[in-house]
Amino acid sequence: QGVGDRARVLCLDYRDIPAHKYDRIVSLEMVEHVGVKNLSKYFQVVRDHLKDDGLFLVQWCGLRRGGPLGVPPVGMRPEDMVWGLFMNKYIFPGADASLPLSDMSKVMEKAGPGIHSVENVSIHYALTIQRWQHNWEANRERVTKTYGERWFRLWNLFLGWSWRIALQGTSECFQVVAHKNLDTFDRRFSLGSAIRAPSV
Repeated sequence: QGVGDRARVLCLDYRDIPAHKYDRIVSLEMVEHVGVKNLSKYFQVVRDHLKDDGLFLVQWCGLRRGGPLGVPPVGMRPEDMVWGLFMNKYIFPGADASLPLSDMSKVMEKAGPGIHSVENVSIHYALTIQRWQHNWEANRERVTKTYGERWFRLWNLFLGWSWRIALQGTSECFQVVAHKNLDTFDRRFSLGSAIRAPSV
């Protein structure tokens, strides 16, 4: 695409990224697969690879808190737990970090990043997965020929279930923009140069 001199793709475990500092780091749908026990280390790796004035965007799909309808001791609604357990067993084995916003934020902040902004993009997630399911169903013959009927049905159930529960709030999709939590970080970056207040 004409950017070979400016871009390269490294297929690596995040713990094996070469020592280098980046202006921007983006993590899409990865933290769920890093696992709860490795999240602190993961965010430390991000912090260590981010320039002092750099920005980090992390996006993940988490489960909602149960509130008054939550079941002790985990505090989740039963239907949310069922979906999480199904997904963990049949779709993404070992992906155990589909955390609520507050839990992920806590781990991030303890590892060092300061949070600039948070956006709930669940409706976009729901509509995207709905389109994935329509595409999946439109290609049923090709999928079953390659992977079999069971594989098609499992993923069809997962996709259909996922977009519906994203609409109702069971599965939430978050984007967090963060930075190194340094006193010298210019927190006015999002204001645009024309309206930034003078330096103190």
